Amino acid sequence: MPHAGELIAGRYRLESLVGQGAMGVVWRGRDEEQDRVIAVKLLEESVRSADSSAWIAREGRIATRLRHPNAITVHDVVEHDGTPCLVMEYLPSHSLGALLDERGPLPPGEVARIGGLVASALTAAHQAGIVHRDVTPYNILISHDDGDVKITDFGVARAVGEGTVTDARQVVGTPAFLAPEVASGESASHASDVFSLGSTLYTAVEGHPPFGRLEDNPYALLRRAAKGEVTPPRTTGPLADVLVLLMAREPDHRPTMAQARQMLQATAEGKPLPPAARTLPAPGAPPAPAPTPPAAAAPQGGRTMMLAVRRQLSLRPMAWAGIAGALLAGGVVLGFALSTTSDDKGASTQAAPDPSSSEPPTTTTAYSRQITPRVSTPTETEESEEESQAPSGPGGCEATLTITNSWPNGFQGEVVVRNPGGAPVSGWTVSWTATGGETISSSWNGKLNQNSGTVVVSNEGYNGTIQAGGSTNFGFNGAGEPPASPAVSCTAG
Repeated sequence: MPHAGELIAGRYRLESLVGQGAMGVVWRGRDEEQDRVIAVKLLEESVRSADSSAWIAREGRIATRLRHPNAITVHDVVEHDGTPCLVMEYLPSHSLGALLDERGPLPPGEVARIGGLVASALTAAHQAGIVHRDVTPYNILISHDDGDVKITDFGVARAVGEGTVTDARQVVGTPAFLAPEVASGESASHASDVFSLGSTLYTAVEGHPPFGRLEDNPYALLRRAAKGEVTPPRTTGPLADVLVLLMAREPDHRPTMAQARQMLQATAEGKPLPPAARTLPAPGAPPAPAPTPPAAAAPQGGRTMMLAVRRQLSLRPMAWAGIAGALLAGGVVLGFALSTTSDDKGASTQAAPDPSSSEPPTTTTAYSRQITPRVSTPTETEESEEESQAPSGPGGCEATLTITNSWPNGFQGEVVVRNPGGAPVSGWTVSWTATGGETISSSWNGKLNQNSGTVVVSNEGYNGTIQAGGSTNFGFNGAGEPPASPAVSCTAG
C-alpha cells in the first residue's frame, strides 16, 4: 500500500489519499519537478494483474490524446512497483452526481451550461476518435472554487478501431444512462455518447435517470434501456426539447456531439435553437452493416456495469464476476455474466456519425426538430475574447473568426460565414494564415485543409447554401497560441 511521502517515478510525491475503492486509489500529490499539485491513480495490490495493468496503461494512452479545458488532463503514465499509474490534473471538486444528491434537481439553465461544457470536451474527444462510453453524473466534476466543469474517467473509453483488454461480448457502462443500442449489446459509438449525455442532463433537471431510479434493479434498468423506455420529462421549455433530441431512440436520429454543444450553449444563453434543416434518409437505403464489437475495457467509474449480453436478454442464471469500487465517485462497479437466449439472431446498427463526413446522417425525431449548424442574421452580435472579420470576398460572402476558448497550448474557435448580398450563395471557402505557427487539429461543420501555414475550410454538403442576409458557422480546435486577429478571407461558389 502506498504511503504519504512516497516518491513515484522519482518526481511525484504522494501527500494525501483522496479516493479509494476495490480497484485502486487516488492520491493528491506534488510534481516536484514542475512544483504543481497533481493527482496520482494507482492500482490496489490485490487486483494487480496483466489485464488490470493493461487497462490503466490504456486509459492513460487514450486520455493523453485529449487536451481540452473541460476534460481532466492526464499528464504522465509512469510505472511504480511494476505496474503503471496515471499522473493527472488535480481538481478540488465534487461530481455532478454528488451535487444532485445534496441539492436535488438543478435549474434548467445551469444544467444546460454544464451540458454545453461537457459536450465541448466530448466533441474534441470524438474528433480525436475517442468514444467515452460512460458519460454519467458521477464522471462529471464541478470545481469547488469557480464552478468549472470537467469530464473525467476514460477508464472504459476506447479509441475507434482499437481493441480492448477483456472479453468482446460485454456491455460497458452505467445501466441507467446507456443508449438503447448499447444496452442491447451493440457497440458503443459517438451517437451513444450523445444519448448518455442526454440521460445525464435529464437526471440533473428531473431528479432521476430516464429509465428509472439508480436504486432500481439494474437488470430492470437494462431492459428498459434496451427498449428505449424513456420516462417523459416533466420539465418543459427549450432544454426539454434538446434532451428529447439527444435521447432519440435511433442512433442516426441524434445530433452529433458538436451540434449538441451548440444547442446546449444556445439554451444556456437564452438563444433560439437551430431551425430544422435535415432531410429524411433515402427510401429503401440499406442499413449499415453491424460493426465488429470492440472488446470492453476493465471496469472503472461510479456505478459502471459490465454485462455479457446479446440482443435478446434472459434474466435466468446469473454469475457474479466481481464488484469493484469507483476511484473517484465512490460508487459501485458491477460485473455480471448473463445467459442469452438460444435463438438470438443479433442485430445491425447504424454507424455513428463521422465528424469528417461531408454528408451527415439524415434524421427525423419524435419532436420533428431536425439539426443543422446555427443560422443567424448578419446583425447578430458574437461575444468573444478575440474577433477578426473579413470584408466581403469576390464571391459575395464574409466571415468572422472568434476565439471562444483557450487553454495552455490549445484553443477553440468559431467562424461565422455570412451572405450580405441579395441572392443565395451556393458554396463557400474561408481561409486565413497561421502567422503564429499554430495548427488547426480538427473542425466541425466544415472541411479542413491546412498546408504551409494556410488554413482553408470549405462548406459541408449540408451547409453550403446561405440565403440572402443569412449565415452559417463552423468550429475548430487548435494547438499552440490562439491567432491574434488574423486576416480572414471568404470566397463564395
